Amino acid sequence: MIVNKIFSALSLLALSAGAAAVLSGCNEDNLNDAADKDSTVFRVTAEFPTQKGATMTITHNGPADCRYTGCVYDNGISMQEAIDAHIAELKESASGTDFDDLTFSGTEYSAVVTGLQANREYSYVVFGLNEDFTTYGTSGTCTFTTQTGAGLFTVNDVSQGAYEESAIIQVMPRRGYEDRTYFVFWTEDTETPAEDLIEQKIQSMSAEEFGSVIRSGDHDFNIPGNEILSFKDGETLVKGDKYRAIVTGMYPDGVTYGIPSETVFKTSRGDLPYNAHAAWTVTYDGKGIYNNSLTGVTPCENIRVTSTDSERFFISAVEGDRLSAFISDGSEEEKQAQLREVIADEVELLRLQIEDDPYNTGATWSDYTYTETVQEPFANIEDDSWWFGLAIGIDVDGIVTGEYAISEPFQAETPVATEGYNKWVGNWTVSGSYQNEDGSVVDVSFDIEIDDILPGVGYTVSGFGAVSGIMDENISVPLITVLYDEETENLQWIGSYLGPMTLDEESDMYASLYFAAVNGYDVIAGNNFVMAETSMESDGSASFAALQFNLSDGSSFTAESMGYVADVPYVGYLLVSVNPDIESLTMVRKTDSDGSVAESTVRQSAVSGKLSAGVPAFETKLANRSIL
Repeated sequence: MIVNKIFSALSLLALSAGAAAVLSGCNEDNLNDAADKDSTVFRVTAEFPTQKGATMTITHNGPADCRYTGCVYDNGISMQEAIDAHIAELKESASGTDFDDLTFSGTEYSAVVTGLQANREYSYVVFGLNEDFTTYGTSGTCTFTTQTGAGLFTVNDVSQGAYEESAIIQVMPRRGYEDRTYFVFWTEDTETPAEDLIEQKIQSMSAEEFGSVIRSGDHDFNIPGNEILSFKDGETLVKGDKYRAIVTGMYPDGVTYGIPSETVFKTSRGDLPYNAHAAWTVTYDGKGIYNNSLTGVTPCENIRVTSTDSERFFISAVEGDRLSAFISDGSEEEKQAQLREVIADEVELLRLQIEDDPYNTGATWSDYTYTETVQEPFANIEDDSWWFGLAIGIDVDGIVTGEYAISEPFQAETPVATEGYNKWVGNWTVSGSYQNEDGSVVDVSFDIEIDDILPGVGYTVSGFGAVSGIMDENISVPLITVLYDEETENLQWIGSYLGPMTLDEESDMYASLYFAAVNGYDVIAGNNFVMAETSMESDGSASFAALQFNLSDGSSFTAESMGYVADVPYVGYLLVSVNPDIESLTMVRKTDSDGSVAESTVRQSAVSGKLSAGVPAFETKLANRSIL
């Protein structure tokens, strides 16, 4: 929950106390039209807003030695209330403090205001102040809005670990700031906040150095190189180490502005060895089924990484000939050489996928990597060749840690359809009920078709939840995937992502569609968690049972019902189908009019078996309730 903070006059005192006044030079032209003290007119403009504040440029036409001050306030109080509160604060600070230290002077100053909230509107007032804390002249005010977080400059590592003892960093101003000057430096400190490091760096420099280190426009910097401050001749970076480049807006007199931008980069490991990580175990988990929103339901090979620590990694399936030294029991040197090449290639492929982001998901390295035991499907593994599962250590910045784990070489399994598997294939009628919003129980019945997709592993199911009179005629019920448990010979109904769904083309309203677990107003949506199973009785009928499963936070969840759920941005979950109570469901073989068991028919492809696009939200009929 986000709680908006309302500022009071007392909090304004703390804000104004955080404003630092910095002399930025005197404008001689203003002195030519100087007014006397009481007729002084003050002006203030806000520049370079950041998330936390802005730079106030203050000018006036009064005597150069007149004293004045200013403070920030929001629209919760008036300008006069802000002035009165600020004067009261200054009076409290006056004891033992020189008046000149409490106020500003000069015909042009920059006052840096900090301690504000992001994306909020504020005002700043500047006014003349006498030593007896009375005011004079005409006050000046301006209004500004703090930024949401975007920096004025971007900084990128364009070498991306290509060099062992150096790097190339590119700085590019945002549009409209091409002529602004900035300062960029590098550091081994990747933890301290950028603002603190900038302050330390500025304090370590002499005033004569500021003008020589600032740049403007697009620029590439060699690190270490003669355009970067704070390095020694002949200095090199350590190969395989992590560094950080920080850029901040800066004037020639050393005054900084804007939100700092930064990038973390790492030099190439070169011939540094990769270390087998003792806390990771990689295994081939056999044949599986993968629900891909683009290609539909696809057979896959599952690779599992069992982790007993919190180090981050991603998983690759690697052809055996690329790591042949691990098959032929090659030397450690041969294994290291192949690992360096394979890991570099796999990391680069993942980097391109993240940076290109063809579906504009905003995904980062954190979204493609793991910190705990995980099973990942791979659909491109050929059955007749050797493969490895490879866990590659990497951090949230996409920087390789040098840790890895590798599976035993494996060949993809060739599954066989058993009698227990084949008995589920065909046409069935599913019956059950759900409780309506008014508490009444509604009986439902619908026909499904179970089709084999991967012998001994799983099936696709069409028609689940297609209840006449409840489902909208414009909605094509999607295909879902169920697994086959070889040990129990039961069906296992899995939660799965079914792909994008357009709710309203005119407003470009869309949702992510899931076959999900529901319990009251709680929804669990995801991939490949088993939420229910179906067992066959001796008479050939079948019954459903809800299963408890564990969540990533350590809690458990048992679904009361399951159905198609749309995850609507900024709205929440919306049920778009009937979702019968799991424990009420039974299945019987569907028969033709003559009483014979119905034959299976040719089914639609997995790609077309999704909710049709363009169904307006008001035409989407809900089974019994929406979940918001």
